[in-house]
Amino acid sequence: MRRWGAPTSPFHATPERVERFRADNRVGERISGTFLGWDAPGIGWVNFQGTKLLASMASRPEVGTRLHFLVKQLFPDIILQELSPSGLPGTFPLLQRLWTEQNRLEASLASLWSSVTPGNDHREQAQSQAQNETPNTAQDWTRCLAARLAAWRKLLNQHPEARQVLHRLNAALEPINTELAARGIGRFFALPWLSDRVRGAGLLLGGAPVHPGQRASGTSAPQAVFTCTHPTLGQMEIHFVLPNPHLGPHPDSQLGPQLGPQLVWALHLDLKALPSRTIASVSDWLQRAFSRLESGALFFQGVRPLPPDNHSGLLPRLLLASTAGRPRLHIKV
Repeated sequence: MRRWGAPTSPFHATPERVERFRADNRVGERISGTFLGWDAPGIGWVNFQGTKLLASMASRPEVGTRLHFLVKQLFPDIILQELSPSGLPGTFPLLQRLWTEQNRLEASLASLWSSVTPGNDHREQAQSQAQNETPNTAQDWTRCLAARLAAWRKLLNQHPEARQVLHRLNAALEPINTELAARGIGRFFALPWLSDRVRGAGLLLGGAPVHPGQRASGTSAPQAVFTCTHPTLGQMEIHFVLPNPHLGPHPDSQLGPQLGPQLVWALHLDLKALPSRTIASVSDWLQRAFSRLESGALFFQGVRPLPPDNHSGLLPRLLLASTAGRPRLHIKV
């Protein structure tokens, strides 16, 4: 297992990272972190939603393992409480296996994308378009998606070892989807072909349950949820909803009655952790990008806050929320 020295480590916990962690989390919240490697005996680096900090651990996790913690204290020291798998629902080992395989695949893909993409031309074009233009036709999005999938197929054909890791990831997904189906939630699909842009991308078809308080406002459960961690925006979810006609129009939908049920979508971000100007910029670009209703009647509802327990992620929120978990040891970072 690779080890890093603290003074020269690329994950050195700067004051800015510590403050970011405090801004992103609240006492009493559950958060998940990915184990990166050891710094010293019993002390390892953990990635908490993009913030990499040291943690003392009695367990010996494999690199890439996702661990769960309870935030006990943020000031003057950050104190977390590791949640033991024995105190979590039976689905926790299934999630750990999925996260490990997902991390392993994304790590292996990091050095392979350059072999199937023409440099950074596609990134520069996308950035220029985001800043100066508006992708205003469905054909633009279709061509972009087709090119991305073609590059993904080429990568798998050129690198059989990546295909093998992908098979392991899909195998880890099978018991997860069995549990989701048993709860009547839906089916989850990993999207590793986005790994050079975002981390942990996946699509839940069938949607996530809506909290009872939301139904009173006329909101239906989402039919699909896209989730990932963006390098700038952090953890994000996109909820696609077909409003229930029996509940009446949603007050924020701005849809005329003559249009009938529309497939609407909203971008969910951690609004407390992002500058307001960043949120406004993203919202403005998306409004321009989806300003016209195409034949598919897709309507953008705007930027919303992430659902409760957002720091645990989509799948833990659905599969682990029913059990509080039993703490095993205190961890200070």
